[in-house]
Amino acid sequence: MVRMARLDRDYHAAAQAAGAVQEARRRLLWVLVLLAAAVLAVGSALYLWQVGMQPPLWRIFVGVPRGLHTPQSIVELAAHGNSRALVDAGTLALVAAPVLQLVLAVWIFARRRDVLYAGFSLLVLALLLSGLGLGWL
Repeated sequence: MVRMARLDRDYHAAAQAAGAVQEARRRLLWVLVLLAAAVLAVGSALYLWQVGMQPPLWRIFVGVPRGLHTPQSIVELAAHGNSRALVDAGTLALVAAPVLQLVLAVWIFARRRDVLYAGFSLLVLALLLSGLGLGWL
């Protein structure tokens, strides 16, 4: 009987911990998506205000400007109000949302000494970061 009570108490504690993890991840995702949406909206409006009335040059290919090739340069140019950099920074914030959720999950599971879930989360994070890193080459 005592063993069943302990199992029941452990089950409820684990369920409560899982709920806390999900709530923290949900709030983080909500904040990041709102931030990304705001940056994208400002960048898009600024871009349309700057370039929206110019006639398109269909015969000339214009690639990505030189300064928008790395996340660091995107953030630096966005801080100076570059409209294309603001749009790219908003997109980077959308990509950063699941990465930061995984970092939060690893931290929470490691703090709770849940080695299995911390290990799985760390593996997924490593795979995701390696894929993102290969994309910048």
